Amino acid sequence: MPRASLHRPVLDATMRCLERWGVAKTTLDDVAREAGCSRATVYRLFPGGKDSLLHELAAQEVQQFFASIDGLLAQAADVEEFLEGGIREALRQLRGHPALSFLMEHEPASVLPHPASRAMSHVIDAATGFLEPRLDRWLDATAARRAADWVVRLTLSYATVPPTVPRAAPGHQDDAVRHLVRELLAPAIQRLATTVPATAPIA
Repeated sequence: MPRASLHRPVLDATMRCLERWGVAKTTLDDVAREAGCSRATVYRLFPGGKDSLLHELAAQEVQQFFASIDGLLAQAADVEEFLEGGIREALRQLRGHPALSFLMEHEPASVLPHPASRAMSHVIDAATGFLEPRLDRWLDATAARRAADWVVRLTLSYATVPPTVPRAAPGHQDDAVRHLVRELLAPAIQRLATTVPATAPIA
């Protein structure tokens, strides 16, 4: 198989290894064996070794995550639908991702930087940068930046430490998100709004 055509299989193999063993225990030998190629081939594809491979895989996953959320956000008729749908889908994907689920349980530090770290700042900045222009239907640039920061920080909080709700209750997580949006986020964003286009009602 040509080297270029192995790029995707090696990334897929890396994801499967992470699902089984996590970051610390996954080696390039594991990835090569899973992908059906040599360790040298993996190095040629990713000259930086394991760090380079994981960096590219993470970048790809983030891009796919934002792309999947984007279509949902574009369909929202008002800010409540925008926030509820976006946060629910983000949490569904974050909690349902096999590799992330394993890492959050066994190696949380590998995917969840310390809240005060530079790495966490990069995560927040990237997510805020994605969300900010999508709030400009309801807010000016300054208000959209503030609102995006609030939404990102609260979503990360809910993803890492889910709210305490009765687990037996049907739709308990959806209810928690709905309450977050309707009781806290939507009213706060309404207060931030300086202009409200007639074609995009805020609520």
